[in-house]
Formats: sequence, structure tokens, C-alpha cells
Amino acid sequence: KDGSWRSILPIVEQIVRQAVVHGFSTQEVAEQVKRYDAAFENAVKSEATTPSSNFANELTNLDDDIVTAADYRLRLWKQLRPFMTPNAVSAEFAKWYGQLDQPRIFLSSKQPDAATPDAILAAFEESRRQPVAPPAERSALEWAYADFGPAGRVVHNKLIEDLGIRVIRFDNGVRLNIKQTEFEKDRVRWTLRIDGGKLSLPMTEQYLGMFMDSAFAAGGLGKYDIDDLRAVLAGSTASAGFASGPTHFGGGGAVVSKDLERQMQLMAAFVTDPGYRDAAVRLFRRPLPEFYARLDATPGSALAIGQARIMNGDDPRFVLPPMEALMAADFEKLKSAIGAQLQNGAIEIGLVGDIEEAKAIDIIARTFGALRNRNDKPFDFGAAKASQFTGNFGIHTIYHRGEANQLSWRRVWTTSDDSDFREEQTLALLADIARIRLIDELREGLGATYGAGAGSDMSDIFPGRGTFSISTSGDPKDLEKIEAAVDEVIRQLLSAPVDADLFERGRKPTLESYADWKRRNATWIDIVDEAQSAPERLQRFRISEEQYRSITPQQVWEAAKRYLDPAQSYTFRVLPKPKEKPE
Repeated sequence: KDGSWRSILPIVEQIVRQAVVHGFSTQEVAEQVKRYDAAFENAVKSEATTPSSNFANELTNLDDDIVTAADYRLRLWKQLRPFMTPNAVSAEFAKWYGQLDQPRIFLSSKQPDAATPDAILAAFEESRRQPVAPPAERSALEWAYADFGPAGRVVHNKLIEDLGIRVIRFDNGVRLNIKQTEFEKDRVRWTLRIDGGKLSLPMTEQYLGMFMDSAFAAGGLGKYDIDDLRAVLAGSTASAGFASGPTHFGGGGAVVSKDLERQMQLMAAFVTDPGYRDAAVRLFRRPLPEFYARLDATPGSALAIGQARIMNGDDPRFVLPPMEALMAADFEKLKSAIGAQLQNGAIEIGLVGDIEEAKAIDIIARTFGALRNRNDKPFDFGAAKASQFTGNFGIHTIYHRGEANQLSWRRVWTTSDDSDFREEQTLALLADIARIRLIDELREGLGATYGAGAGSDMSDIFPGRGTFSISTSGDPKDLEKIEAAVDEVIRQLLSAPVDADLFERGRKPTLESYADWKRRNATWIDIVDEAQSAPERLQRFRISEEQYRSITPQQVWEAAKRYLDPAQSYTFRVLPKPKEKPE
């Protein structure tokens, strides 16, 4: 926060000096060694299926270095590891950071009068005079969340043969979907979905979803604060994260195969024994004033905030809540709002990757399968899914406080939800065609390499809700030409079907992605995660490529005429805020 340098500077100086004077403990060094051990060993196991893009990035940034194999780096680490003693690490740190008696201090501030060089140096010298005590000793921690009760019993076990997805249901109602692959060696992708999410919160408490996303995991667990949790997870790829989606609580990620059990234990612990510590609340609140003060600091952030409010009014599901609401959020309110769903809500878990089915079933049986019985009916969201746009069509000017030569521009049409899969694919193809055509028009009309974006977003949650948008950015002096270029592109898209060349350019990237899309765990986890609760999505997956290939220019044209009415659109001009005239 601007102006807080007086409190920050001594904290930094004294913590660094504390490490110089007192060194690092055996436990601190051991934690880091564990992380290096795991990183080098995991790299060896997964190297065989490393994507080509990773090697391309490595070669691009090579400079004068050399490419080494993962097993070579592991052997080298094992040679160096015996020298990573607390005394050696502490001495090396002290050698370099002990020289901070005359540092160069750089500070940017909107309050230059208070942050003079003399004032900064005086604060530094005052900090140097303060004695530093040894840090508090931290003992080695043992994992405390391995037993959730008797393992769950499987009551349903079926293989969806054409997709290779095994669907399991335990006697407590927990659902598990597994697809075993070898696309990423020694990696498992996972998802956890607990029925509920932001839409299960009262309309007046939607802000608690934003609070939960930032603070819930930071509150740690009943037996560990967040620092102890990170320490006890050292050497594991399991990570602490638990948030809210629109219709579910939970999370997702990827771990090495041997860490899947620890990850599932961790997530089950967040369900059964969240920490709800006040320190996480304070950490959440601290940056809010600065965050809200900078909402119009750039064209992009000003557009995001302004567009949401203009198109949705004050609907708390789609707009940023007032800062006062977030400042008042706390764990007492959150626990009251989500506690019942965490304890009772239907659970569905998705696993994709390099793991045996029997082992995966056993892990879930001893974690989520051991929990209390879950609801067997989907959460009734009722009117919470009903929504509508304001219909406030026309031109809307939004101001930003960024650079004077920066403009963001966007035009948005409302469409529909994704219940018609063919229409969803058709509008996605129309967006790809519009983007190519707009880039061509901007370069021809302005002679500039302005980027352009177009996209179709059709909700799978809110009935009838969808948008089609065209976006670009540039210099405000080109606003008239930009809008003329967009108008021309829309006129052409509405006048007749696009020619064969443009149609092929538009669909080519998607067709190329189909070449190996079924050989990516990232593709499969999006199918597996709701294989039981949303089985209709499996059929979409089956027909996706064939249906996409069957879309014609005529159908794309019909979709454009159906939705891209120039009179039924929102246009957002994000311009530099005019300078105030002196009185």
C-alpha cells in the first residue's frame, strides 16, 4: 500500500539480518531439501511424456547454457545434497546478505514529500539499531489426516466402454469417475466437486464466494495453520486449494501418482476440519483498499468492471461487490453459509492419468468414501439460475487512468445458453472467422498490427444466457477507424456466407486441435469430472469432431443473422480520463 514503506522497510531489514545473525535451523533446511528431492525425482519419472512445447521453450531461452536430461540433474543434485547442511547454507547466506549495511534502496511512491532520501535512510539506520532475536523453533510435523473412519463400500461399478471411463459409487453416495491413461507419465489430474457453490449462497451474500476463494484455504486446517500446512506437505506435490465455482465447491489440479492419496486426504480434511483462522481474514482484507483504488488504473480492468455493471445492473452474481461488503466478510458468516453443504452436499471426484483403477478406488474409499452419507439429490438452485441482461444497448464510454495513448474497445451481443451443442460450435466458428476478418480489416484500414479478439460464451449454468463479443485495443486517435473496421466486418458477415478460403482459415486451428485432443489428460478431465452428474456431456464429446466438421458456411451465416443485429448490441469505449481543467 502506498505510504506503508515505514513499516515494511524494518520488517524486511530485520528478517534478513535475523537470518544473517542466527542462521537457518535444521528443520528449515530439511524442508527445502525435501522439495528439491521431490522435484528432481518427479522430473525423471515424467520426462518421457514432456510436451514438445516445454522443450521448445527451454531451447528458446538457452543462451549459453546446455540442455541436460532429468536423470543427469538428479545425479548432480545427489552429489551436492550432502553439502546442504544448515551451517553451510547459513554461512553462504551470511556471506552475501551480511553486506546490506549500505544498500541501494529503491522506492516508488505517490507521496514523495514523505519519502525523501534522508527519511528513508534514517528509517533504515533506526532499524539497523534494533536487536534481532532468534526465530521461534519449529519442530518437524507429522501428517495428521490419514484416518477418516472405516473405508467406504463400492455399491456401483461400471465401465463406459467406448470412452474407457469407470464410474463408481460408494455406499455413502460419493461418486468417483476414473480414466487411466499414459499421456502424462507419473501424473494424475483430479477434480473435486461438492454440490452448492456460489449459487447456493443467498443473493445478498454472493460476495462470500469471492472471500472464500481467497481466504478459505489460507485459513489452514484445524491441526495446522497455513505455514505449518506448507511445511508438512514439503516434498509432496499435493497443494492446499479449496474454492467455489458457480455450482460447486472444491478444486482441481495435478499431482505425481504417489501423491494422489495425500492430495485426497488434504481435500477431505478441508471438508471435515477447515481451520477458519482470523489471520487469513486479515490477509484478505489488507490489499482491498488498494485493489479497489486501482479498478480504473488500466483500460482492461476498467472495461471488465464497467461492462459487467452496464450489462447486469447490480446483480451480485455478475458484478464486483462493494468493498464494504468484502471488508465485513469473515469466517463466521462463511461457515454459516457453506457449512451444511460441505458436510452433506453430493460429492463427485474425477481422476485422469497414470494410476491403476483399483488403487484409485482404494484411495477414495479411505478418504471421501469414509465420510458421512451425502445427499443423493442435486442441489435445488431454484430461481438462483434465472438471469437477464439489462438491454441497455448502445454506446457506453468508460474512462481509465492509464496511459493517454491507450484505448480498449469491445462490442457485445447477447445470444443464448449452450443447450444446443451444434449452435454452440457454430457460434465458436463464427467468432474465429470474425477475428481473422477483423485483423485483416484493421491492418488494411489502419496499417497497424492491432490485435483483435472475438469469442462466444454460452452458459451451461444460466438458462438463455450467452454473449458474442469482438474486442480490440489501440490508440484513442484511431477510435473512428476501429469502429468503421468493425462495422464493415459485421456488414460482410451479415450480407452473405463467407467464401471458402476464409471459412477454412477460421476452422483450421480447431480441426488441427482435434488431431490429438483425445490424447491429452487436460481434455479428458473436463469430461470425466461430471461423468455421472452430467452424462449428457459424454455424448457431446463423442460427436464433437464429426459435428464440427459438418458445419457449413450457410449455417454460420444464419447464426450471424440470428444474433448480430447492430441495433441490439453494447459498445464499450474505454478512453483515457480527461484531465481536469485548473480552476
